[in-house]
Amino acid sequence: MKRVLLLFYICAIAVVSFAQEDSKVRGDHFLIQGTLTRINFPGKTAEVAPYTQIVIYQDDDLFATFFADESGHYSFYLPISKTYSLHFGGSAYINKKIMIDATHLSKERKPRELMLDVELFRELEGVEFPMMAEYWQIFKYNPESDALINDNVYSNRKKMELEKLAKKLRKIKPKEKPVNKS
Repeated sequence: MKRVLLLFYICAIAVVSFAQEDSKVRGDHFLIQGTLTRINFPGKTAEVAPYTQIVIYQDDDLFATFFADESGHYSFYLPISKTYSLHFGGSAYINKKIMIDATHLSKERKPRELMLDVELFRELEGVEFPMMAEYWQIFKYNPESDALINDNVYSNRKKMELEKLAKKLRKIKPKEKPVNKS
């Protein structure tokens, strides 16, 4: 019985490995990978965010849920020709939502990759983060560069909203600063 289970486990790993390798060759998938870090908001210090949850919606339907590894790294393939909403953080952090419009990526035998490092932070008692209710970043296909490109104007506006809140919180006297929920 143990041998059958071991054989089944080895076959399952081989199938997953083959599927990921095949995705690179076919060109009908693209790779997203990066590292998740935790910042001590409103400060600037950062550390690895291990085992952080990532939820993926494909065209508004739940597609996959998994966790980053012990070093905060993650890596996954997504099919092209779809729109994705990635939610980083789970219940441990304020979620950062990132939209990726891969509807116009062409099916080529060209490997496509999106490097996406994400900084997360925990809720603060008595502090609201309205800028986090919307997408943090939006990526769309740019035919000139033949790549998924971040909408920098949109992202910079979101970062400025968050930085404005951080400056406001830093001005509060230390004894009045909100405390991180743990």
